[in-house]
Amino acid sequence: MPWLDLLGNDIHYTDSGRGRPVVLLHGHASAAACWEPIIQDLERDFRVLAYDTYDHGWSSNSPRQGPLVTGLRSWSTS
Repeated sequence: MPWLDLLGNDIHYTDSGRGRPVVLLHGHASAAACWEPIIQDLERDFRVLAYDTYDHGWSSNSPRQGPLVTGLRSWSTS
C-alpha cells in the first residue's frame, strides 16, 4: 500500500497501469476505493492514479499528527 508524506500526514494512493496518466478524485465522504471497478478498465491503456484525500479512506488511518491535523483542530475550536 503506497503512501505519500504531505506536510507530515500520510496520504494513501494507488498507481497502476501504463501510458498517459489519469488522476481520479473521489467526492466528499468517499475514498479512492470507489474507483476500483473503473481502474481495472482504465489501467489497460493508461497510468491510473487515485488517492484518498486527507481524513478519507486509508488516509484517515494515519497514526501521525502532522500540521494538517493540528491546523484543523485549532480552526475547529476557534
